[in-house]
Amino acid sequence: MGNKISIALLAAASVVSLCMLPRTGTDAAKLLPAQVLVITQEDGQITVESDNGASGSGATLPDALEAMRESAEGTLFLDTAEHIVLLQSAQSLLPAAARQRQFRPAAKLYLARMDTLDAEGCVEFLQAHPGTVTLADAHAALLRGETLSPAVLLPGENGGIVLAG
Repeated sequence: MGNKISIALLAAASVVSLCMLPRTGTDAAKLLPAQVLVITQEDGQITVESDNGASGSGATLPDALEAMRESAEGTLFLDTAEHIVLLQSAQSLLPAAARQRQFRPAAKLYLARMDTLDAEGCVEFLQAHPGTVTLADAHAALLRGETLSPAVLLPGENGGIVLAG
């Protein structure tokens, strides 16, 4: 009889202990995977914006990405981005984007001949019309000293975008 009581008390103590432990799970609403990243440069400041609403600015691309991570309303995932767009003002950053280890090597690379682009607004278009040059392709071409021809985004009618090349 004493053993049964001891086992019951031990089981009850275990349940109480488990209930007192802090929960370490992650709220799925706090996970922020990116699909599209739009990079711009103005007055020496680089800004990166994502389709999930996260953005950050800094003197260098890594600084801008760090600021983006720090200001995000949850856990930001940049390696999920399938499309990296360099706006007209940021096209000199192509080598830095190609070497960026936080980006997915298979992400498609685009040069946009426009000053602004809504990252969230272009997700469906880019998924339907993906470019052919990846960041890995761009990195390899840069290492070989070859010129690169990523897909070009042009302003379309009614505020849309058009894929050229």
